Amino acid sequence: MGISDVEKMKANKDVEGLIKVLGDKDKDVRMRAAGALGNIKDARAVEPLIKALGDESKDVRMYAASALSGIGVPAVEPLIKALKDKDSNFRDHVAYALGKIKDARAVEPLIEALKDKDRNEIKKTNPAFETVTDIDGNMYQTVKIGNQLWMAENLKVTHYRNGDPIRTHLPGEYEWTWIGIGAYCDFYNQEDYSITYGRLYNWSAVNDPRGLAPSGWYVPNYDEWETLIDYLGGSSVAGKKMKETGTVHWHDYHENAFSTNESGFSALPSGKRTVPDYSGLNLDAYFWSSTEINYSDARSLYLGGNTSGVKLEQSKKYYGFSVRCVRQGLN
Repeated sequence: MGISDVEKMKANKDVEGLIKVLGDKDKDVRMRAAGALGNIKDARAVEPLIKALGDESKDVRMYAASALSGIGVPAVEPLIKALKDKDSNFRDHVAYALGKIKDARAVEPLIEALKDKDRNEIKKTNPAFETVTDIDGNMYQTVKIGNQLWMAENLKVTHYRNGDPIRTHLPGEYEWTWIGIGAYCDFYNQEDYSITYGRLYNWSAVNDPRGLAPSGWYVPNYDEWETLIDYLGGSSVAGKKMKETGTVHWHDYHENAFSTNESGFSALPSGKRTVPDYSGLNLDAYFWSSTEINYSDARSLYLGGNTSGVKLEQSKKYYGFSVRCVRQGLN
């Protein structure tokens, strides 16, 4: 079974076949099957997808949670029951799916879930175990690095903090390059990629006064990226400590010898958009800073798969890059 087979099942709306594929030995195949079931939105997939929330792969779990949120109302009652599972990581993904569905029946169960004693005790002793949720209900893991608390995942939000939608699916290259118009896109305009890699934003979205980051969080400036790099030993070695290990996402590169992820930052190679092209998926990571250089350019951070280093660069504001946020007021 391969990804092309999953795509055929998706096109044929073969729900039963896709449910069987959720048990495939290949993580990427399971992930695509979950995403396909979310697109088809058939209630028969609810229980199998809830079971997939306990998959050994974090990516599969996130795809399953997103798929359940896509199915919507038929998934609510089974998800509420699943909130009582003994596994706290499993419950986190259940809560994520319910938060995305926004059904009134889930309000009280979710409030009870917030009283999770074990989870609260962990949070008291180590803020790195906290999660943060954006205005769309996307939940992100966090990591404390030095005196900074960072998101450990790329931003996926599609609305500003005040609730206004961020522009997307702009009709042409010219609109995407307009300075001052905030926008986001999915890599190759395929929403499935954003479940794992997050979305790509132009700098105008980063700089919009309505706020891109969740409440209490913000997009780091140039100096804050430098603080992180310095804490990790400087630009020649910090990149290695920031990138996810293995070759599931960072493809090959000598079995990803240039990565230890000892910081827990878990950078993924989400690529970029440089109108009209997309490039760098599984090879490179680009992140915005909030620091402006001039009318057309802003500061950014680059991580390459074949190096241990990291670069702070000057980039065109209309480029589509990933975004990580840092928390305000961490002592």
